[in-house]
Amino acid sequence: MTLPAKTRWLALFELSLCVCICMAYAGTPAPDVNESHYLIKAKHFWDAHFGQGDLFLESADAHWFFFSTTGWLTTLFNLETGAW
Repeated sequence: MTLPAKTRWLALFELSLCVCICMAYAGTPAPDVNESHYLIKAKHFWDAHFGQGDLFLESADAHWFFFSTTGWLTTLFNLETGAW
């Protein structure tokens, strides 16, 4: 049994409205807590000259997968755009 198109669109609208209400209530602007640390570390992962000499940036990379998959965005965009 399939639902009529109007019912599907109404359910999609209701779901979207619930998501928007939850984001408005509990959402925070990017970067969130600790994201700024990881983004800077991801940028350093891809550009070793960025923050050279900083003890935190030159410490061991515990989140290698995150740095290798998202750090390249910091080579194309600034950190704020990379956070979004």
